[in-house]
Amino acid sequence: MFKEISRSKRKSAYVAEQILAAIKRGEYKKGDRLPAERAIAEQMKVSRNCVREALSALQLSSILESKVGAGTYVRNPVDSKVDIEQALNLAKDTKDLVEIWEARKEIEIVLVKLAIDRATSEDLVNITRHLEEMRDAVRAEDPQGYLAANETFHLAIADSANNLPLQSALRALHAFTNKELLDNVNVGYVIEGMEKSLREHKNILESIRNGDKPGAAEAINAHFRELESYFETKYLGRLEETIG
Repeated sequence: MFKEISRSKRKSAYVAEQILAAIKRGEYKKGDRLPAERAIAEQMKVSRNCVREALSALQLSSILESKVGAGTYVRNPVDSKVDIEQALNLAKDTKDLVEIWEARKEIEIVLVKLAIDRATSEDLVNITRHLEEMRDAVRAEDPQGYLAANETFHLAIADSANNLPLQSALRALHAFTNKELLDNVNVGYVIEGMEKSLREHKNILESIRNGDKPGAAEAINAHFRELESYFETKYLGRLEETIG
């Protein structure tokens, strides 16, 4: 049970600290689902925006992960001090949101090259299965299903690269960028772009199968190009409106 926040400190920081404290007490263990944003906001008597900021910061700190259409889950136990203010600043800064997308792209390029060297036949079967799930979602015009399968596709490639630090970094960035997609991209945009996105993911898989590292890097770049452009226009445009 979370408590109402009554002090004047940055509210989202207190929200994050209470969630961390609950995890440390064992109220939520690895793999457990947190209450919905609305429920947390009501218990703490804060806005849902404060809760979103706190959850985003904890996702960037690799404590939590957001699963498309399923909620927010504990990803790792709290075994060290988490710099909440730093994570909150990163999660809130509109310029950094663009940089987060850039960081995710660069990490995925490294991971896909490692996957070419290290992926087993079982790994390739697993990645292919997630691509087929994406194809099924396109046919069903199911944007949430597509985003969920898209997430597992990328994470399956990361797992096949067999590099834990890079996998952990990607999962934190993935959780945050997926939340941004859900919060800020309308359903029509996702549906409109699903077929093109599916082709891009097919190219990524084919490059892995063919051992084509330059092709894999270009396929990742092509996949991110449109999303980076979308978010750069969205956030920088919003920032210019605020300044103006």
